[in-house]
Order: sequence, then C-alpha cells, then structure tokens
Amino acid sequence: MRVIQLLSQWELTGAEIMARDLTRELLARGHQALVVSGTINTPWECPHIPLPLHRRNYPKRIQNILSLNAIVRSFRPHLLHAHSRASSWVATFTSRTAAIPLVVSVHQLLPGGLSKKLLPALGDRTLVICEEVAFHLQRHFPVRQHRLEVLRNGLDLSLYSPKPLSKGKGTRGKRMGILGRQSGPKGESTCWFIREVFPLVNEEISAVELHIAGKENPRVVEEAERCNRALGKRAVRLVGVVDDVPSFIASCDLMVAAGRAALESMACGRPLIALGERASLGLVDVGNIALAQATNFGDCSSQRLFDAGLTSAGAVLALTSESTRRRLSRFGRGVVESEHDIKKAVDRLEGIYRGLLKGRRVDGLEEMVLLGKRA
Repeated sequence: MRVIQLLSQWELTGAEIMARDLTRELLARGHQALVVSGTINTPWECPHIPLPLHRRNYPKRIQNILSLNAIVRSFRPHLLHAHSRASSWVATFTSRTAAIPLVVSVHQLLPGGLSKKLLPALGDRTLVICEEVAFHLQRHFPVRQHRLEVLRNGLDLSLYSPKPLSKGKGTRGKRMGILGRQSGPKGESTCWFIREVFPLVNEEISAVELHIAGKENPRVVEEAERCNRALGKRAVRLVGVVDDVPSFIASCDLMVAAGRAALESMACGRPLIALGERASLGLVDVGNIALAQATNFGDCSSQRLFDAGLTSAGAVLALTSESTRRRLSRFGRGVVESEHDIKKAVDRLEGIYRGLLKGRRVDGLEEMVLLGKRA
C-alpha cells in the first residue's frame, strides 16, 4: 500500500512521533509512504514534502488543497492518513476529489463549535489516542460510533528496556525527571508541579532533585528559579532537549510524564507520576492504570484534576520504598509490552487500511493483490 501521512505542526509533538513510528513499521512491512507537513522535527525514513497545512486562513487552505491534489496525482496513494485538525480539514477535500479513503487520527481533545459540526473532517475512519477523546468526539461532533476506534500509542520496545539506576560517580540523592514538551498547557502543568508538588516532596526527602528535559519555556525557567530561591539550593534543573531519552530516564529514580513520554518511562522500568495537560493522576499503579490509559495519562482528561497532596504522596512512596519501586518497574514494563507494542498497533492499522480498500481497484490492481500482506 502507498500512504500519505499528513501533519500540521511546527514543533515536536506526540502526534508526529506516533505517526513517524507507525510509518516506520509500515515501511518495514513493505508498504510505501510520504509525509506532508509544514516541517518535520525528527528523522523519518520516507520522503517529506513541505506544505504549510497549519495555516488556516481560507486563501491558504484553498492553495493547500490544490497543492495536496497535485501531490496525490503524482504519488498516487491508496490512502490518506491525517494526524491533526488542520491537516484533516485539507485532506477531506482531496479525499473526495481523488476518491480515496481518508483515515484521521485524533491525538487530543478538539474544541467544539459550529464549524466542526458543519465539517467534522473526521475521515472514513477516526482513530483516537484514548477513550476520553472518543467520548468527547461523540458528544461534540457528528461522528458515527462504528467509524470510531481507539488506537493507543505504541513503542518500538527494542529501543526501550529496563535499566539499573545510573548513579554515575560518587553518591547522590534521589532524582525525579520530567519529560515532554514544555510549551502551552504542558508547561503550565510543569509549573504547577514545581510550585505545588516539589516543595512537599522536598519536605519529606531533603536530598531530592527535579530534572526537566525538553525545550525551555520562559515560564518554566522562571518557576524553577523561584523554587530554587525558596529552597535555598539548586534543586530544580533544566537540562534542555535530550537526544538520548532512555539514558535520561535511566538517570532518574522516578519519572513525571504523560502521553508517549509516560510510556517511554514505563518501558524503561521507572515508576511514573502521570502529569498531563488536564490532570495529575498521581503514582500509576494497578488501581489507576485504566484511568491513566483512558486519559492518555492526564493529557485528555474530561475534568481538570490537580491534587498536590496525592501527587506528592505518590512521589515520596516511590522514592523511599525499594519494594514499591521494583514492583512498579515490573508492572509498568508489563503494561507497555501487552498493550503498547508498535507491532500490535500496526497489525491493527493494516487491518483498518485494508478494510477501507476492500472492493476497490487501484492502479489496475485486483483486490486480492492490493490487500495482500505485502501490497
């Protein structure tokens, strides 16, 4: 199969990483792909055509539609797969013009409104990152339930493995790590954690540090400096963008993250505090893993839930109880292996693609050839 993957972001997002990893696995299975986006922020293994799909004014949207139509005539894809609202809007018109199926992945809670009801732009099949996004779409968008399916984030598990704590030279205290994008609501959640949660943890464990990985946000920098002044020590450290994510996770005793970063932390065998854009769910364990997955670890919660006492208590427990740390290490890795393996995700994605192509003739190929395992 030939697939065009469409995105509209300028900075690195979980949507891009998920789309990239799905595409890598599709390529490994013999399919072909092309990514169309204003920019790409990580290495892809397929060609990239820049197109400013993020520009939403109508003259630019019309131009984007015409440009995407030309790309489709050249690449002759069997399907389009959009990973953002702006890209799905443009792809909806191209899909209808070219008479090829459109799959739309929704990675966050989309704002409602009249324009969304008039043009949902949710494709022939809509894949959502978690159950809360599915519920949100059913409440606010005209989407049919049989066209809606949860396809969770997946990881290439060969890249992430549980590692012993990297203590380095000498001795040190406990270390917490925050991993993820620090702009927008993500940055606001990080500021809340620095301001409300970390001082409570420091009261219980004096020799504790908080290391924050990601592109620096001035508001986060300011909050970190304020916290350090209040504590009288440099306990909150901003390490910037890290190229080796597993090594950063291995250097921490406890991770604070949501979305894909939460899965990476669990895959590396670290206890996890689920802190997302809309909720902090505390220490992830058997009692709240279903809620964590249903909300993409707090990013897509329908209710804003930020309890500093609950969050700090979970952090202290994970940092002080070796038996808890070992148990959560095994638990987190097991969850990722059973439910977030990229190979299982692409098994399902291939089935969705084939279902949309069933009965079609593309490039003169018979249906049996098109739907073959290595079409």
